Amino acid sequence: MGIHFVPLIKPTKLRVLFGSLGVLAFLAGCAGMQFSDMFSGYAQQMQPVRAQIDQGQVQQAQSLLVQRGKTENSYALSQLERGRLAYLASDWSASQQAFEEVYNYVKTTNEQAKIRVSESLNQASALLSNDNALPYIIPAYEQSMMHSYQAINYLMQGNREGALVEVRRANIVQENALKQNQQKIDQARNDTLQKADVSESSLYSSFPDMESTLADVKSGFQNAYTFYLSGVLYEGSNELNDAYIDYKRALQIYPDNPVIINDVQRLAKRLQMQDDIERFDNRYGTYRPKSENAQGMGDVVVMIELGQIIPRQDASINIPTSHHGSLRFYSLSLPSYNNASRFAAPAKVQLSLGERSLLAEPILELLPLAKFQLYDQMPGMVARQVLRIFAKEEIRQEAARSGGDVGNVLASLYNMASERADTRSWLTLPQQIQVLRQPVNAGPQSIRIDYNGQQQLIDVEVKESRITLIKLTVTGNYIGYVSSNL
Repeated sequence: MGIHFVPLIKPTKLRVLFGSLGVLAFLAGCAGMQFSDMFSGYAQQMQPVRAQIDQGQVQQAQSLLVQRGKTENSYALSQLERGRLAYLASDWSASQQAFEEVYNYVKTTNEQAKIRVSESLNQASALLSNDNALPYIIPAYEQSMMHSYQAINYLMQGNREGALVEVRRANIVQENALKQNQQKIDQARNDTLQKADVSESSLYSSFPDMESTLADVKSGFQNAYTFYLSGVLYEGSNELNDAYIDYKRALQIYPDNPVIINDVQRLAKRLQMQDDIERFDNRYGTYRPKSENAQGMGDVVVMIELGQIIPRQDASINIPTSHHGSLRFYSLSLPSYNNASRFAAPAKVQLSLGERSLLAEPILELLPLAKFQLYDQMPGMVARQVLRIFAKEEIRQEAARSGGDVGNVLASLYNMASERADTRSWLTLPQQIQVLRQPVNAGPQSIRIDYNGQQQLIDVEVKESRITLIKLTVTGNYIGYVSSNL
């Protein structure tokens, strides 16, 4: 005797119900989102990639990176990750190509007409799934970091002019970020001046702490590292005025970094910037060169990238919201950095040259930049989340009317499963960057690295009166470096 299953709801209603849920997946697909993105956050998807980097398995990390097509909303982000991994693998041409794709994408998406064409479909899909259905907008700090890596790509391929083009692009991104946030700077300046009862004219002479106050604000949307790298490349090309300008920009963002202070005072003296010399001497003390005799010596500049940037996490909060006159508590799924304290600080890196220890100083923490970006995005995220709750509630109610209890359960399960916070950000970036600069004797030199129980030597040929740039990356069990004589 055969077994017969009796459907709980009519087949026609089942088709309507599952067809409706299919439309949701179709909309997500049309908007350029992979089906898995509806049910798995980006940070979660990137965990295996980041774990392989920490183990020093860069090629394995590359193989685990999710493939994304050009029509997908996270394509540019995937290219950032791809470019960074190729950089770690010393595949300069592949890294360059990936970052060029991102640069062209940014230029295209900045054309407002093209954004509007797909905006309505993207918004509709986001309301029926989650914010991962929206195109990933690359924030300024990620753009400036991209151009910094691209500059190194060109440098390692012997194209110094291409490297200088990239640092100029990085500077433009930073300048635009400053313009967009000038109101925040002005407000911080006015508030501090009022509290201290200090006039604008005596700002630098009698109230140097003002610079630290403004630096705290600027560090949310600009970074000193890209300006400092730009200054080093300009100085290496003997474009001293441009180098001096960018060193000063870096100092405005990170006013207590001894390396930047020394370079600003050194070039101010060399370029005979008398007003600046007096101002910097008053604040930092009279400039004293690190070496009394520069003859037969060159400068080694080491830029150390430590760890991996802290990812966004999916956080749920309950808020009261009125819908159709009824007050209910709804759960919102939003990205957060509230658990950042759980991530350990990178292990310390010790560098030494012979018997001499070399001290590196922090020049960039990426978490404040990432937090500032999220802070700016949050109002829009919350507004879309509330609208999404209402849209999904309407679908659930319609499913309940059409499919009874089964329809209600299926729609509720879909709503819960698809509610994922947008945890997208460039997750192969470092957590911190440090810098050191040291005059050393020209000729072959070996710098020893002690990191996380491992030791490695960096062998370089220092040129007289030239800069030897070393980019060092350390995270987990991975140690990698590149060097170039500027």
